[in-house]
Amino acid sequence: MKKLFSLFLVLTMVLAFVPAAMADDPIEIGVISYNWANTFQSYLNAGFRYWNEQYDNVNITLYDGENDQSIENDKIDIMLNKGIDVLCCNLVDTAAAPTVIEKCRAAGVPIVFYNKMPAPEALASYDHCLYVGVTTRNQGKLQGEFYQQALESGKFDTNGDGKLQYVMIQGQPGHSDVVERYGGFKEYLDGNGIPYEELDAQTADWDAAKAKSLMETWIGKYGETIEIVFAQNDAMAIAAVEALRGAGLINETSMIPVVGINALPETSQLIKDGFMLGSVLTNPTAVANASVDLAIRAVETGATYETWCEGTQWVLEADRSVRIPDVVITAENVDIAVDAYKR
Repeated sequence: MKKLFSLFLVLTMVLAFVPAAMADDPIEIGVISYNWANTFQSYLNAGFRYWNEQYDNVNITLYDGENDQSIENDKIDIMLNKGIDVLCCNLVDTAAAPTVIEKCRAAGVPIVFYNKMPAPEALASYDHCLYVGVTTRNQGKLQGEFYQQALESGKFDTNGDGKLQYVMIQGQPGHSDVVERYGGFKEYLDGNGIPYEELDAQTADWDAAKAKSLMETWIGKYGETIEIVFAQNDAMAIAAVEALRGAGLINETSMIPVVGINALPETSQLIKDGFMLGSVLTNPTAVANASVDLAIRAVETGATYETWCEGTQWVLEADRSVRIPDVVITAENVDIAVDAYKR
């Protein structure tokens, strides 16, 4: 009898750690984004839908956080109550990471944070989570490279003072991407001793309509004194181009250069047509791919984050992150951005 009971205990323990991939039921991945109305997020969602079709025995369900952390928290509760196996989470507010982590810890659910990186101490508090995304500070540095190249070309220093007068359209105040992209931009210019003059830098909350209104205000205030425009995402960059074209400052023969971040398909066309200088590609298909790959690994192995990248193309960094490389996009290589968004 004792032998039979011991055998039962051994079998119970083994079955408790059978990887999900061996089960008949599909792996349930809950994906929540901070705001479906955001243009880049819509492409991330498309990426998740694409990868959902590429895997057998995986079911991905998308949820909208509606740009409200309390709504996002409620929808995470709904997912956990439905019995998801793993959560992919793009936080509305990165300060909410500890709350989300505690919800998932209590449910025994691993987390792949994506697009917005929680604070290091939050990630370090749970061994079944990591972050997937781009390096936002580097994106700012790449915009700094755009500035340097534009200055060195000699085409845009219209007043001949040896520097470019620029304006910067920023995202949501306090957002980590805003702080990091602006910091990286200034760090590159200051670190390389590149002369510049900032005419203005204001927020447009990642919103195209607000960005266009802000750009129109600046055109009225500074006019052709503006020699280059930077926007912290492409939706705002496109809006700036529209305002400048409406004022005749971008036309078939001349332009005030505009540089964005994301390299959206709409941006690629403007770059091809010569109405925009360039952008920085933040590949949504790759972000979604890495998030789904690692979510599956988290469930299949049942192990902590250290092992999730083993045997994959993804590289785990020391800060518990997997980084998708940024690419500078200009008229010369714009097809790289076009290809990245095809899926």
